[in-house]
Amino acid sequence: MPSVPEVDISIVVPTFNRAGMLRHALESLVSQETADAFTFEIVVVDDGSSDGTAAVIRETVDNHPTVSWQYIYQEHAGFSAALNRGLAAARGPWLTFFDDDQLADPRWLDGLYQTALDKGVDCVDGAVALELPDNPPFYPGPRTRAFFGEKLFSKNPGPRFLKDYKGTGNLLIKRSLIIEAGGFDTNLSACEDTDLFWRLEKLGISAWFAPGALIRHIVPAVRLDGEALKRACYRRAFTFAGVVRKNAGPGILALLALQRLGILLFRDSVPYLARRLFGPKAQLIDTKIAIWWTFAFLRGSLAQLLPRIFPQKHVSRVLFSP
Repeated sequence: MPSVPEVDISIVVPTFNRAGMLRHALESLVSQETADAFTFEIVVVDDGSSDGTAAVIRETVDNHPTVSWQYIYQEHAGFSAALNRGLAAARGPWLTFFDDDQLADPRWLDGLYQTALDKGVDCVDGAVALELPDNPPFYPGPRTRAFFGEKLFSKNPGPRFLKDYKGTGNLLIKRSLIIEAGGFDTNLSACEDTDLFWRLEKLGISAWFAPGALIRHIVPAVRLDGEALKRACYRRAFTFAGVVRKNAGPGILALLALQRLGILLFRDSVPYLARRLFGPKAQLIDTKIAIWWTFAFLRGSLAQLLPRIFPQKHVSRVLFSP
């Protein structure tokens, strides 16, 4: 039996019913420039797609036979389960995750990896820029852009700290650390990366930001629809309350809920009314995101802190139904 070549980095790509986007995402990965300094594999985890995803993967693999591939199909089990499946199959000591709605610059992986080696850190995250559709319903403001994961910060590299948010959308990390942290919580249908990093921070990991390691996040027009954006915001904020309770305890959750209530009353309510009457749509949506987040987080906090009195079953059913 031929030996399986070792790789330095495993790129885990979870996907579900996004065949068109996946094709472009994989093409951007096979075009990575390594200068023969490192090797990588692409681990695609198909979470039960029914839209031709398997055919796209087979075609891409056939067109790029020199790339190291793993294709894993599983019955639909959710994003966290797909991430864990990729984690279990990965062969490289370094791991990065790549979403099917992303595009990587040719030097993206090299930028992450060389920074990790040069700085001697456990993980490196890079910049994320949004790629918007032609003639979008509105041009997102800073809060909306942050909600979709845009993180440009500055053009200067530097260390990352506890207060900094690091998502899995553009991240290189030692695989052993994710295993030590217990992987992704499959009970979560949002904020799975936030929950993981809460546990990773407790392990005392070191991190660095590499602004040149850029990926672009594709945001189709349908995701800029007001109702779709509101539902996504509610879903994430409601789940985040449970993540806080799980990792920091009920006391911290109660304090954060009171803080959010104060922010709603003394910061966001007046600008919302003003922008509803006079402001451009982008500013109004930005303020709405803050208000949607607060309301959902408060309801999630009540469900976590006082489940018998405020179970929020209707909210959970609406937000997390298929």
